[in-house]
Parts: sequence; structure tokens; C-alpha cells
Amino acid sequence: MLAGFIAAISYGAELLALLLIVGMITSFVAGERFTHLPDADFREVRDALAHGEIMLMVDIPESEVYRIEHQIHQQVPEARFGGVSWLPDTAAQL
Repeated sequence: MLAGFIAAISYGAELLALLLIVGMITSFVAGERFTHLPDADFREVRDALAHGEIMLMVDIPESEVYRIEHQIHQQVPEARFGGVSWLPDTAAQL
């Protein structure tokens, strides 16, 4: 869009330049709105992180939580599990 805007200004196509500016602004606003990720709440793990422990955040369907926890526990028996879903309708302790 920026290259098109520069070309439109060069050729004197003010209406096209204006439409391209509107498109760039719309694209920027949409990107800001739809790419915002929720802020993770690290209060639960702050002490562990301060001691150099590793935290793994995964995004999996709720139906797979037990299976994945079991697989990890078999590989790393000292691993601890916990967390809260960010989705309001599934905000249950995992």
C-alpha cells in the first residue's frame, strides 16, 4: 500500500492516494485490535522463576490435559502442573 501510495502521489491520483491511506490506517487498527494477546498472570509462578526453574506454557484442548500431563510426568517425574484458562467460559483450574 505504501508503494502504491507513493506511485499515486507521483502520478497525481489524489483519490487513489486517499483510499490507500484509509487502507493503511484500517490495516493498522485491525492489526492492533485482533493481534492483542491476553496478559499472562505470572503471580503463581514468580517464585519458581526466581529460583531458575523452567516454566512451560502450552495451549491444548481441555480434553487433552490429562494425557499430556501423564506423558510429561513419565519423562520428568518432578514436574508440577497447574494453571488457569484465559477463556471466560472455561475458567476452571486445570
